[in-house]
Amino acid sequence: MYLSHNKSPLQTCLPENVQQKPGIAKLGTHSVTFLNGEEAELDILLLCTGYHYHFPFLSSDCQVQISDERISPLYKHLVHIDHPTMAFVGIPKTICPFPQFDVQVRFFVSSLCGQFTLPSREEMISDTERDFQRRLSEGLPPRYAHVLGPRQWGYNDELAELAHIQLIPRVVQKLYDYVHETRVRDIARYKDRNYEITSEEDFKAV
Repeated sequence: MYLSHNKSPLQTCLPENVQQKPGIAKLGTHSVTFLNGEEAELDILLLCTGYHYHFPFLSSDCQVQISDERISPLYKHLVHIDHPTMAFVGIPKTICPFPQFDVQVRFFVSSLCGQFTLPSREEMISDTERDFQRRLSEGLPPRYAHVLGPRQWGYNDELAELAHIQLIPRVVQKLYDYVHETRVRDIARYKDRNYEITSEEDFKAV
């Protein structure tokens, strides 16, 4: 079995029957040629390429634009700036999903219920553009407009603070970061481990 990708070699334990290879240069009928010139016979090719945003169920009246994996106009990667009763939950990538989905939903519901007021259209546009330009200035490509990674915790807290709702407990970040580090070291077996949350700040392995 071959694990082919264009990133730096994974520094992790892999099963004995798995070999890392560079990206694919070309495919034959039952073979593959990797970028280093090596060839191998194939029975199955499984592509893990991610996904593209696509909303075919929305009419053009919704004015949703997708350009190079950037959805606009979205305030805080969530609320449609021109139609603020419309939200797109779950757009950010490289995140701890369900706690973030929860805070996004609570933020949106709070705005609908009048528990807090969204900024003006101009302020939301300005905030969104600042976030995008900051990413570009850091050398990120436009398609990373909704990638959060380490930014996710500040983003989650910002939503909670703006909407005056409960923050995600710090233990969630601690556990996520710990599991991520474990995954980097042992990608084949990290899911076999179990943890218990003992407080809003701490957890333990069980």
